[in-house]
Amino acid sequence: MPRVDFYLLEKQPAAKVYPFAVRLLEKIYKQGQSIFVAMNSREECQQLNDLLWTHNDISFIPHCLASDEATDSTPIVLGLASEITRQTLYLNFCHAVPETLVKLERIVEIIPDETDWRSMAREKYVAYKNANAEIFTHKL
Repeated sequence: MPRVDFYLLEKQPAAKVYPFAVRLLEKIYKQGQSIFVAMNSREECQQLNDLLWTHNDISFIPHCLASDEATDSTPIVLGLASEITRQTLYLNFCHAVPETLVKLERIVEIIPDETDWRSMAREKYVAYKNANAEIFTHKL
C-alpha cells in the first residue's frame, strides 16, 4: 500500500494551494523524481500548467499535460485521474481517492483551511485508512 501525505495549509485559503503545489513540484523535480498530478478538469490542468510556466523568471520546472506526446520523458505530468501515466508518485487534486491506489508508492494531498476541502480530506483519510495506506499529516 502507498504512503499518503496530507499537507494541511493551516490558516491558508484555497488560493494558496496551487502556489504551494508549484513549490512542492519544484522540490520533487530537483530530487530527480517524477510525479503525476491528478486534476478534476481540463481547466484546472491548464491553470496549474500556466502557473508552472510563470512562477519564476529564472528557472523552469519541466512538465506537460497528459494529452501531450512527451509524457514518457517529462518528470511532471498534469492530467485527469483516468490519464495516469507511468508515475508512482501522485499529487491528488481530485475529489476522490485514486482508483489505481495499489499501483502507487506515494500520494500527496494538499488541503487548505476551508470547510469543504477539510470535509473532503476527512473522507479521503478514511478511505486511505480502510485501504491500509501508511498516512502522515504535515501541518504547515
